[in-house]
Amino acid sequence: MTAVRERSSLGPINLVEFFNWTTFDVLGELAFGEPFGSLANRKTSSWIAIILDSIKFNAWDVAIWKLAIVPRFQYWLTPKSVREGGLKHALESKDKVLKRAARKSERKDFVSYILAKREELHITDWELAAHANALIVAGSETSATVLSGLHYYLLNTPHAYKKLREEVRGRFKSVEEVDARSAANLPYLTACIEETFRIYPPIPIAMPRVTPEGGCMIAGHYVPGGVSPLSGV
Repeated sequence: MTAVRERSSLGPINLVEFFNWTTFDVLGELAFGEPFGSLANRKTSSWIAIILDSIKFNAWDVAIWKLAIVPRFQYWLTPKSVREGGLKHALESKDKVLKRAARKSERKDFVSYILAKREELHITDWELAAHANALIVAGSETSATVLSGLHYYLLNTPHAYKKLREEVRGRFKSVEEVDARSAANLPYLTACIEETFRIYPPIPIAMPRVTPEGGCMIAGHYVPGGVSPLSGV
C-alpha cells in the first residue's frame, strides 16, 4: 500500500505491476528466504520479467500444438529473446537456490523442506532449482493475475464494488487489522474471489472441460455431450 500511495500521487499507475511485485516478493521469501526486491526498488526485476515473458509465450505454445504441421516450426516461431530468456532463467534459478542451500538457515521455507529430502531422494542441483522455480511461478504470477481480474471486474461492476467496500470497511478500522485469518471470514469477499476464478482463470493454458449430458451451445454452435474441446472427442 505504501508503494501504491507513493506512485499514485505522481499520476496514473499500472496496478498489475504492483500485484506482480508483491506476489513475487512474497514467494521469494517463502521459497528462498529473501524477496526479489521489486517492491523495495519499485521496479520489476530482470528475473521476474523473464518469467512473465515465458508465461505469455506458454499460451502461444499451447495454441501452436493444436494446429497441424505448425509445431514442426515451433523453434523458428519462438522469439530469440524467449529462447535465451528461458536459459537465463534456468541458470538464475539454479544459482539462487544453491545460494539458499549454502546459507544453512534454520528458517523454514519451501527450499528447506526440499533440502531435508535431498539425499533420500537423490535430488540434483538442477532438480532442486526446478522444484523451487515451479513453486514460485505457480504461486506468484497466478495470484497476481487473479488480483488483476478481481479489480477489473469490481471496477466495472459498481454495485458489487460498493457491497464489498461496505463489508470490508464495516469489519476493519485500519489496514493493520487485516490478515489472512480475518479476511477469510468475509463472505462477500470470498464470493468475489471465487467468481473471479470462474470467469478469469489465472493460467495461460485452456482448462480441461467436458460438455454436459445432452450437449450445449458454445459460441453459437451446438456441441454434443461428452465432448472435450482439448482432445476433440
